[in-house]
Amino acid sequence: MPELAAIQRELGDKVSVLGLQIQGNLERGAKVLDEAGVAYTSIADPGLADQLGVRVIPFTVIVRPDGRLGVSISGGASREMLREQALAMASR
Repeated sequence: MPELAAIQRELGDKVSVLGLQIQGNLERGAKVLDEAGVAYTSIADPGLADQLGVRVIPFTVIVRPDGRLGVSISGGASREMLREQALAMASR
């Protein structure tokens, strides 16, 4: 979460970060994000997680500006890796 929050702060004019909660209740998830100081939007949609093939957490998807799937990353990713991928997708 901190890496994605940093990307949103740094590149918010080029990319949007969306959190996807796949289990538990949205209200509790929102509280956890708020306590962690995360300012990006988060939704609860287990069906979307199934469509994306989420099998491990964390799972990161970077979507191209045209709405198509660009990159998906299973497991953790460094801030620099996320930044590079987000910038690459934003420039396409």
